[in-house]
Amino acid sequence: MNITIVDGFAPTNEQAVATFEQELGCRLPEDYRAFLLEHNGGQPELTVFDMNSSLMPDDQSMIHYFFTLDPASEYYEIRNEIKVYTDETRIPLELLPIACDPGGNIICLGIRGEQRGKVYFWDHEFELEAEEEGDLYYNVSCCGSSFQAFVESLSPESELDAE
Repeated sequence: MNITIVDGFAPTNEQAVATFEQELGCRLPEDYRAFLLEHNGGQPELTVFDMNSSLMPDDQSMIHYFFTLDPASEYYEIRNEIKVYTDETRIPLELLPIACDPGGNIICLGIRGEQRGKVYFWDHEFELEAEEEGDLYYNVSCCGSSFQAFVESLSPESELDAE
């Protein structure tokens, strides 16, 4: 996987990833699994991506940090993020929080069903509307057909809103 991490976490290993998959009750998509084994989260050099949101067309966001499996991490530990977003049913259960943007939005990975393997943007600005609509996907948009495609679409901050 071609991604440069400029601020990372302690390395992980196959056993830690397999244990995490057991906790989730599913195997992670292979491209994301490879990312965890190689980088275990962190801040990427290229950060900007298109949100592809019907609520905010043509908007972009940026990756602040990819979450880590490192249990010693004070911030950005993926299990803590799962508790905040999935256990409280703020995001759909088919989605795994894998990163955040600087504004508190979450980038998720589909791990089950037709969402499996795709990358999604969860916009916290519309969380109340999603609750009112009774639709957890109201504030969710697909921003990558796979984790690999999403990573390959990242661009430098200098290109933020350059369109």
